[in-house]
Amino acid sequence: MILLTGGTGFLGHYILQALLQQGEKVRILVRNPSKIKPIAGVELVEGDVLDTVSLEKAFEDVDKVIHAAAIVSFWPRRREELKAINVDGTANMVDFALEADVKKFVHVSSIAALGRIPNAAKIDENSKWIKSNLNSAYGRSKYLAELEVYRGVEEGLKAVMCNPGVILGAGHWDIGSPKLITSVYEGLKYYTPGQTGFVSVEDVARACIALMESKFENGERFVLVGENVLYKQLFEMIAKNLGVKAPHICPPAFLTGLVGRMNEILGNLRNKEPLITRESTRSSRHIFNYDGTKICRELGFKYTPIADCIQSTCTQFLKEHGH
Repeated sequence: MILLTGGTGFLGHYILQALLQQGEKVRILVRNPSKIKPIAGVELVEGDVLDTVSLEKAFEDVDKVIHAAAIVSFWPRRREELKAINVDGTANMVDFALEADVKKFVHVSSIAALGRIPNAAKIDENSKWIKSNLNSAYGRSKYLAELEVYRGVEEGLKAVMCNPGVILGAGHWDIGSPKLITSVYEGLKYYTPGQTGFVSVEDVARACIALMESKFENGERFVLVGENVLYKQLFEMIAKNLGVKAPHICPPAFLTGLVGRMNEILGNLRNKEPLITRESTRSSRHIFNYDGTKICRELGFKYTPIADCIQSTCTQFLKEHGH
């Protein structure tokens, strides 16, 4: 039995489907099972990573774990929630995995946990966390979550970690990175001059399973980045595939910071998380270069070209929106 956390989320859905295609029996944690349609080969356990009573049940007869549950947010209002779910929740998962003596624990981290080093020749698995105002509260929470996994390894946990870049793919169009597709489709005019690493959601799902089945078990990290792409180029590819005009205005830094602050205020008033915040605009103006080739060397893994990922994602978006 494989326990998957975050199985109802954007990435988790793809991991779940990939596991089922391999004929695996999967158990997922869900807050409200009544809202989930029954899926053959999938067992539902009501609860979450902060509910230790539900975790006790979830870990019964479990051999392997893929821990993908996390909150991705750059909204100051959710900082306490980030710490609770991403850090404390991971600590709980590690403790129960140790007690259950699972054969493998796969932790889904993030490139944000590697620290922000602008203009570095490359950021890879060996990069050290450096305190910087470019690091987000989300990044720090994922870094602290990794420390919990390392603590588990010291106590005997057989674990491996992956650090995906910005994950691109179809689904959940109103939250996370898929909302970029929606925003461009709806007429986004602005872009920032930065660059970051991107990866296909299907590639991340495949990588999680490959790492689960691999020999790596001592807390090794694997950066999952198919390509480093400028935001301007990314938006141009999305716009071309959607048949709309690409964002064409690059505002100055002070203006993007002001927009981020205003969006936070509006978000607080509406009680709705904004797409753009001060944290997200701050990092999006810098060039970051990530090296995701370790998994290719060690496991013969091959990434999907980002252009192909964007094309298939936009095709699905248009199909779902009546085009």
